[in-house]
Amino acid sequence: MTRVSEVEALTFDCYGTLIDWYGGVREAARASPSLAGLELERFVRDRDAEDRVLIQGPYRPYAEVLAFSAQRAAAAQGRVLPEAEARAFAASQGAWPPFDESRAALARLGRRFRLAILSNVDTAILARSVELLGGPFEFTLTAQELGSYKPRPAHWEAALTRLGLPPSRVLHVGCSLFHDMRPAAARGIPTAFVNRDGEPLAPGDAPTLVLSDLASLCDVLGV
Repeated sequence: MTRVSEVEALTFDCYGTLIDWYGGVREAARASPSLAGLELERFVRDRDAEDRVLIQGPYRPYAEVLAFSAQRAAAAQGRVLPEAEARAFAASQGAWPPFDESRAALARLGRRFRLAILSNVDTAILARSVELLGGPFEFTLTAQELGSYKPRPAHWEAALTRLGLPPSRVLHVGCSLFHDMRPAAARGIPTAFVNRDGEPLAPGDAPTLVLSDLASLCDVLGV
């Protein structure tokens, strides 16, 4: 906890950390007529796997990544997700709801810390989610602005510049070891792993904090 005691700013992943990502994916799939009756949890896992592959290639808008990854996950179960339904699937992201504790937790944290969001999505979609969260964010950084997806370093480099702080004074909060915890730690930034799904840590993973939700983060940070 000695490193966390020096923290002045919190940077957040958004989807899966503040916004209910998997709940949103499931609801978007249920709303797609062509996906009726498919194995939903397999679709969720397959779409995630396709997403990771796509974001490591050349930059393309996240709306395209989300739509195409949904089409590929559908194809893995012998389904065809038409372009119009794939676009609607992606467009629904801005309406996906926050986790129950997100708004209250952000209000608590904002009384003591500077807050920012580092997200892999398009700027307009994140703006809609920020409205739902109501958090006192100093700024947001999106993949669309940077032309780069986490886990590449651009988000953290830009955030440290904007904050004007050394890595030791920033705590990065996220739900993904791959997208957030490992790359932030590699740059000397303390990390808070919001492990809502009980994901096991791999050898070498050592988040500064491991928490089950954002209310726990508030308690640990004493706000």
